[in-house]
Amino acid sequence: MTPGRFVTSRRYRVRVFGERLRELRLVSGLTLEGLAESSGVSVRAISDMERGLSRAPWPRTVKALVTALGHPDAGSLTALARRSRPAGRRRPAGPPRADPFFTGRREPLARIAAHAAGSTPVAVVHGPPGVGKSALALRLAEQHADLFPDGRFHLDLGGDGEPAGVAALQNTLLRALAVSPRQIAADPTERTGQLRDVLRQRRCLIILDDATDEAQVRPLLPASGRSLVLITSRRALGGLEAVLRIALDPFTPAESAELLRTVSGPDRGTDEEVARVARLCGHLPLALRIAGRPGDSMAGLATRLADADRRLSALGVETAFAVSYRRLPEPARLLFRRTAHLAPGPFSAATAAVLAECEPDDAEDVLEELAKRGLVRPDGFDRYRLHDLLRLFAADRLRAEEPAELRAAVRQRLHRWSTDTMVAAGPWFTAYGDRARYVQAMVTLGVLHESRGRGAAAVAQYQRALDELDRRPLPPGPHRIARVTASVCLARALGDCGRWAEARSTAEQAWPAAAGSPLRGQAAMVLGWACAATGDSVRAQALLREASTVLPDVLHGLPQAPLLGWEQ
Repeated sequence: MTPGRFVTSRRYRVRVFGERLRELRLVSGLTLEGLAESSGVSVRAISDMERGLSRAPWPRTVKALVTALGHPDAGSLTALARRSRPAGRRRPAGPPRADPFFTGRREPLARIAAHAAGSTPVAVVHGPPGVGKSALALRLAEQHADLFPDGRFHLDLGGDGEPAGVAALQNTLLRALAVSPRQIAADPTERTGQLRDVLRQRRCLIILDDATDEAQVRPLLPASGRSLVLITSRRALGGLEAVLRIALDPFTPAESAELLRTVSGPDRGTDEEVARVARLCGHLPLALRIAGRPGDSMAGLATRLADADRRLSALGVETAFAVSYRRLPEPARLLFRRTAHLAPGPFSAATAAVLAECEPDDAEDVLEELAKRGLVRPDGFDRYRLHDLLRLFAADRLRAEEPAELRAAVRQRLHRWSTDTMVAAGPWFTAYGDRARYVQAMVTLGVLHESRGRGAAAVAQYQRALDELDRRPLPPGPHRIARVTASVCLARALGDCGRWAEARSTAEQAWPAAAGSPLRGQAAMVLGWACAATGDSVRAQALLREASTVLPDVLHGLPQAPLLGWEQ
């Protein structure tokens, strides 16, 4: 049979299928709307089938129609549909096979499936490179295929590599939805409307995988209907409204062990060896998936991964990181690679500003951009953290792109700044455990703001520290010291801003609470200053005499000293 005759024959069979479907629907006493409601297939899709305007339906759609018709002869539709479909052709934009070793993620899968029941549902799954965003989307397509009787489609948007053009993506999706290439509109605005019109009557799953930004996905979103659009991206795509956002984190230790055991087999190592490999992989699903391939025992793999210089290449994740790094503007690349100078753990925008030689506000803007791309992640208020494998990647880029003399100069500058900051903050606090160190860090940042003449920023920082103590109190002893510390700092910063009435109110609460602690003198000094500034010279004299017994420079910077009858 020639190609032309084959096409003609297939179109004839599609028309025969449609006529038979209409005949069975009428015999069963069903309207288009009734059959659509019973089968879950849209009215538009059924109408197109009956008129021979669409391609042959897929087996799952035919099965839903046969069940809904409930007619003894409805099974004939299955054979007609099979003969109408060209052999050996894959439906355009069909989803790839899901990972057979997929592990975990039960909660986000359940949330997305529940969200699919809403009106015009859109979900964004975002997270760092290698965290398993695409794997989750394909797992949902496989696990919940019954929710999408009009088809499941997958479009690779190119992400931070070579982003796909919107026109090409729309054309692919329209063809997948059985629109003839000759009928696809040439004008971008008309094509967007055409796509939305087709989707309005369908119930599909559309996976927009590895999206770059909001502008790339907006022309692909339906305006109404029941199709679910599932977007994966390294960014949160905060500009999209009315969407479900799910941030994927690395696996828990238990999930990591489960994936390693599933991929590698149950007998490749002890629980301790598996746990060590998982830690060295940073619990990142992509790294775990690669590490679990057949080969070395877990003990041998752990030994190889222990070499930090070889770990990235051994795990094969460097390429995934490099894609995001290459797309960064130079200021963001510079700050990212210089984070390799920092010890593991959270760091602030003020610390990043020292690395990048810029103002803290500018460093914070860059860190937010890095966070949107999944290269750093927020870690509490004004703190950020780098994944262990990304830290190794940053160190690799630092060695490759900056000479040794420059690296040494940056390290020296960071060391001097850290020392100066801690010396300035030292008299104001004592550390009591991890949570107290978190409050301590907030107070330290406030001291840094003051040292740069940013009084309003210092006031806000100290108030946040107090809010944190109110929200999650420390044990009684450490809590009292931490609260007095932050209150004294707040009162001093308020005074620096000329807000002496507020400073006095704050210091009045801190002064009695400081009794019996090294902070009593500091509290008396600040309260004395506030009393002097608000006209209470008698009380100011008494407080400052008390403070001068332990703080010889108590009169330094004293406001309105003549009110006290003293000379500065």
